[in-house]
Amino acid sequence: MHHLKDFEMDMITIEYYKIGAKFCRHQYKNDGACIFLHESINFDSISTHHICKEKGLEICAVKLNLPKIKTVIITIYRSPTGNYNYFLRKLDSFINSLYTKKMKFIICGDININYLYCHNSRQQLDMLLATYN
Repeated sequence: MHHLKDFEMDMITIEYYKIGAKFCRHQYKNDGACIFLHESINFDSISTHHICKEKGLEICAVKLNLPKIKTVIITIYRSPTGNYNYFLRKLDSFINSLYTKKMKFIICGDININYLYCHNSRQQLDMLLATYN
């Protein structure tokens, strides 16, 4: 989560790093997702605007252009008050659209699932992620 607006994200400078992808809220305050990458890394931003929904699935992604490993980095924020079924459905659809057997995924962020307890939401997410190894 970064809690910034688009124009604020564009003003951030971190030496040797650049913004690879971002999602900023417009309707609600705070939260959002972003990925910073070292300037030496070659990457392509992946469009996520069609599935992003404030509080439902705030997501951004990049595909690293590495010589030997196909890798997608996905950063997610899911509000605890968002629609969980929307989150699962759209995340599944998004990963499926990128998936190949050789593709590696790095998924990070704040999904707001309590992994200290076994419950239906945790099991559903685990099953979705297991589908894609």
